[in-house]
Amino acid sequence: MSDFSRLVTRLREHAGHRSAREFYRVAGGRAAFGCTYKQYLNVEAGRHVPGPRLVAALVAVLRLWQDPDRARRFAHAYLRALLGAGAAADFIAGALATPDPASATPLKRAIERDWAARSRPLTVAQSRLIRKDDAHYWAFTLLESDLGAQSAEEMRARTGLPATALKRALEGLARAGLIARDADGRWRCPDAGKIFIHERPVEGKLEIAPHLGELRRRWEAMARRDGKTLFDQYLLVRASESEFKAYLPQLAQAVAGSEVYASTETGDDTGFLLVESRVRRVLTF
Repeated sequence: MSDFSRLVTRLREHAGHRSAREFYRVAGGRAAFGCTYKQYLNVEAGRHVPGPRLVAALVAVLRLWQDPDRARRFAHAYLRALLGAGAAADFIAGALATPDPASATPLKRAIERDWAARSRPLTVAQSRLIRKDDAHYWAFTLLESDLGAQSAEEMRARTGLPATALKRALEGLARAGLIARDADGRWRCPDAGKIFIHERPVEGKLEIAPHLGELRRRWEAMARRDGKTLFDQYLLVRASESEFKAYLPQLAQAVAGSEVYASTETGDDTGFLLVESRVRRVLTF
């Protein structure tokens, strides 16, 4: 096996996929990877160096864009697999290396351990079912964030969703194996508290957040019904975009770190809190 193939295997396992076959199937198979399962297996076995389309799919499915350090190791290993060992590969890898000051912080390591322990990959069909409409999304989101059980009426009162749409969504989610009904008729999610991994490639293209638009619409609609802004910090600064990008890992880590406050138990003031960090270009000058 090559260093690249070993790294792909470790990253696949870290993402919660125990076997290469399950990873290939859940990620979307040939439509996502652009190759057969046997061809993908040859990559993990070190018998074949993948082409650009498969590499792009791996980056998306393994969520490498979330971790600059892991993305850098992946890119270097792929480069060496393409060029082979030698001075040329060493020179190019060294020239492209950029240290990540946040890569070894205790918070980052704790987040990684928590992510690995709690990851629960979804099949493409399950991911699309959850995002089918508002009722499916909120029914699943309420249940996967609660270790307890909830009745359909409780969920209807919390969300304001129509009872018929909510009933249809709950039954569909149950058939997909995502939730279950108790003997007393209340609903629960067996994997509550897990980090659910949705499909990443969309029609063979690499997109960092392909479903963010529809999620934002749902979040904003619910916030208009029952939300309020708890904190708002902003700064308008003139800076070089290329230089400022070195600061983005720290912003991403600050948002990811808020996960340590996550709760799956009902409290006096618990609720969904949307934590964002956004950098926008306002004016070029």
